[in-house]
Amino acid sequence: MSKLLLLYLIGVSGQSIAKERENAIVKAVKKAEKSVVSITCFQTRYVSLAPGSILNDPFFREFFEFFDFPQYKEKISSQGSGFIISSDGYILTNEHVIHGADSIIVTLPNGGKYPAELIGADFALDIALLKIDEKGLPFLKFANSDNLERGEWAIAMGNPFGYLWEDTQPTVTVGVISAVSRTFKGEGERIYRGMIQTDAAINPGNSGGPLLNSDGEVIGMNTFIVSKSGGFEGIGFAIPSNTLKEVLPYIKKYGYYPRAFIGIETAPSEQGVKVNAVFGKGPAGRAGLETGDIILKIGRQVVKNYSDYRRYIDLLRDNAKVVILLERNGKKEVINFRTISRYEGALMILGIELDEDKYGVYIRKIKKGGYGSRIGLRKGDYIVEVNGERVNKISDLKRILSEYVNRKKDWKILRGRFTYEFTFKEMD
Repeated sequence: MSKLLLLYLIGVSGQSIAKERENAIVKAVKKAEKSVVSITCFQTRYVSLAPGSILNDPFFREFFEFFDFPQYKEKISSQGSGFIISSDGYILTNEHVIHGADSIIVTLPNGGKYPAELIGADFALDIALLKIDEKGLPFLKFANSDNLERGEWAIAMGNPFGYLWEDTQPTVTVGVISAVSRTFKGEGERIYRGMIQTDAAINPGNSGGPLLNSDGEVIGMNTFIVSKSGGFEGIGFAIPSNTLKEVLPYIKKYGYYPRAFIGIETAPSEQGVKVNAVFGKGPAGRAGLETGDIILKIGRQVVKNYSDYRRYIDLLRDNAKVVILLERNGKKEVINFRTISRYEGALMILGIELDEDKYGVYIRKIKKGGYGSRIGLRKGDYIVEVNGERVNKISDLKRILSEYVNRKKDWKILRGRFTYEFTFKEMD
């Protein structure tokens, strides 16, 4: 073999190896890596100097409540991931990454650090939108998560254990789509519906980072793992990109997701879901839905089980047109109506009208004999708190009532110098 031929073959072999290294995964990572960020959150908490052993004992804790032990402020930090979705600095992450944060710092892959503003969030869906003051940023595009197939590549990016080292470059793990439309109960009262399951490793700190397809497009947002040992066991979950696309414009506009009220209570049934109660003045009641009806289809969603129904209702917005296929006494019927906001629905059931002044939100008018009147509400009462969240303006109440995780909300009202509480159970 001539030296010239040998050199040629070596050159061809080298090019083949280089092409082999530059595979679809590598290309996707290169396309996305400059848009994946690290998120550091800081929270201040107050710690008592009272001996821990005393406060852990119920008897002594009650006795020492009369004493004012000194407290000191402690600043704690936590780490997560996010990804840029627009050139002008909008960043997507999980709500649990930034929950309770006093301040948020975003670190770009080039090392640049920026204070971030929380634009809005949704606790139930575990989605939060941040904004940094920067222009011309590289950003990721969303793919259609409804087209996902089991077995196709899935690339998880983020900054796991980012607080342990100085490197700001995102890490990469690769796997496949294991399943779609999974439903799981998360921490607290969150229920994740329609999730993407993947065996691409999602580690602590990866939450909020993107799950990508082999084209470098976002198919989901890394959210949590299921683990018995605390380590990764090949079961990770991501919020589908289509859910993100549905919710983000409204979080950006309002600061929360404006969920709908239709005025019914339901329960699982052998086929579809059964209507257990109907608020006659609500949208569904006025349209003719009755107690005992079986909902077979709502919108384009075929309701095969209760999870199908909840998945649709969780994303149903106010002022949306709804078409319901139902079964009543063995016959199928169709009804349609427009939804109203959960704020309007709550006030309608309570029979109250609200207004606001410099002191807060108060009951301007109350219906005599209505539910609110029967439980003791009065004209002039101030609504000061709902579910532990302060109500200063009507917009605060609209945001709180739009939250869909806790269906029983504790209301606190102020009447003169006295406060009163009641629990209000919401309908769909």
